[in-house]
Amino acid sequence: MTKRNIVKLSVNGFLIVVLVVALIVGNSIAFRFEQEISTLLSPPIVDEEAMAQSSEVGQEMSRRIMEEGAVLLKNNGALPLDKSIKQVNVFGWRSVDWIY
Repeated sequence: MTKRNIVKLSVNGFLIVVLVVALIVGNSIAFRFEQEISTLLSPPIVDEEAMAQSSEVGQEMSRRIMEEGAVLLKNNGALPLDKSIKQVNVFGWRSVDWIY
């Protein structure tokens, strides 16, 4: 073998080693950011109209829940309880009549 062939083989071997190392490092970096890369390459399919409608329905439901909760806070002479009342069930009838 000539000196020139040995140099070519050495350079080619070195380039192959550098390429393999670069692929391994690149693969480990890509694996770490797999979720972000997937999100960028294939964005989710979103129906904007359905999302807006769902948001409106959710806002209406939140408003209704808030109004009904505010009614529960009103005290129309019910509190404080009369001294003749000895027991109050604040947990509902299932706290007394259990389902087995």
